[in-house]
Amino acid sequence: MIFDTHAHYDDRAFDEDRDEVISTLEENGVGRIVNVTSTYGSLDVSMGLAERYEQVYSSAGLHPTEIYDLDSEIADQAGDISRETGKPGETEKLKEAGKPEGLELINPGALHKVEEMCSHPKVVAIGEIGLDYHYDDTDEALQKAYFDAQLEMSLRLDMPVIIHSRDAAADTLEFMRSHAKKGGRGVIHCFSYSYEMAAEYVKMGYFIGIGGVVTFKNARKVKEIATKIPLEYIVLETDCPYLAPIPHRGERNCSIYLDQVAKEIATLRGITAKEVRDTTWNNGCRLYGMKN
Repeated sequence: MIFDTHAHYDDRAFDEDRDEVISTLEENGVGRIVNVTSTYGSLDVSMGLAERYEQVYSSAGLHPTEIYDLDSEIADQAGDISRETGKPGETEKLKEAGKPEGLELINPGALHKVEEMCSHPKVVAIGEIGLDYHYDDTDEALQKAYFDAQLEMSLRLDMPVIIHSRDAAADTLEFMRSHAKKGGRGVIHCFSYSYEMAAEYVKMGYFIGIGGVVTFKNARKVKEIATKIPLEYIVLETDCPYLAPIPHRGERNCSIYLDQVAKEIATLRGITAKEVRDTTWNNGCRLYGMKN
């Protein structure tokens, strides 16, 4: 069976047939899925999917490009829960952890919502969190404040993290080195940097997430990573509905297509697709602290 360690079935791309898609995954060889949150609004939706489907689990976290309008988003959804009236305690916990920088930028109500979700037995990670400097209007200070806060939360709750990093290689590595030294664990999602950097993350104990991009003809760096790093540190992920593999590139992605990713990794490494599926299943279980 295949373990899709990173999917977004809460995405509007699945609004018309979400139940049909998810209910047919197991009969098509997909035995377990972690639905990963990104926005404040996706937290409850993802939790609902985890509660509805036995094979679906959830994460809880705020994506670096989805933190800019949290004050208004929380006010719209919860009425009286805002920056001023959010349940207290989050900033105090951060101060105790020695992380006072940037606290004035953080909405404590948003962080409380994430931490509250983490107490649910089907929430298995904090993510996706991280840094994304791709856009011209990036607020690096705000992103770092939320990233730091959620990393500290993961350490306090002893939960793995799911890391998003785009055009922010050096800063992400610095944060994750500190996290690893404190006993943190997790996965670098949709890895797009060099093999040398992937090897550095593996030395620190982090998993590397590989999806449909590895099947693209020009994906030289990802192919090198999929070939060279220990298989015991690779997990399969779709990031669906995005990044569908060849021959489905350009289509809406789904977990069933991960078999193409497993076959590509097997070809690159000169092993069987079954070995890739079995090993990455075990890796996903280790990453998220699940029984096989």
